[in-house]
Amino acid sequence: MSLVIFDFDAAITKRDTLLPLAHFFSQKEKKYHKLLFFYFSMLLYKLKFISDKQLKEIFLGLFVKGRALEEIDDRVGAFLKLIFRSLINDPVQKKLKEHVFSGDSVYIASANFDFLLYPLIKEWGLSGIISTLTEKRDNLYTGKIIGQTCRGEDKIKRLISFFGKEKLENAICYADSEDTKLLNSVKRGVIIPVK
Repeated sequence: MSLVIFDFDAAITKRDTLLPLAHFFSQKEKKYHKLLFFYFSMLLYKLKFISDKQLKEIFLGLFVKGRALEEIDDRVGAFLKLIFRSLINDPVQKKLKEHVFSGDSVYIASANFDFLLYPLIKEWGLSGIISTLTEKRDNLYTGKIIGQTCRGEDKIKRLISFFGKEKLENAICYADSEDTKLLNSVKRGVIIPVK
């Protein structure tokens, strides 16, 4: 039995899922000015004026802050049912299912939000997820992230604290070429070509 780690965005999915999720949430509320502001924030992120954490907290502030856990669970469930299927990179999902079926310990490690990824544990038979953690208080989302987003060096630190250095070094990992730190930290790194 092997430890197998899959990156999520641009690996299991064909592209980053944050913008489709923003589209879906803004349509639910019919507040398209929020989507326009998020587009502007994405541009600032691509131009490196804001960090990944800042972008994700802008997303949370626009679409999630102040909402109950159950409401966001319902919205995510609808997103996974109605939109997510079209974003899946089928050959990678097939590989993930093969590892699960063979009894490997399969995890998703992603900078994406915990509330988006948690439902996939049950749906795909995963051993768990390691993701960007969102803060909750009194059953409501605060709009803040706990710590840093789960990417780059932070992702490696969290994986080491979760599995231990030796276990991580003997793992198999599937990720896109931007996740070089993770791919270089494991025994066998499989690069997923960008679609």
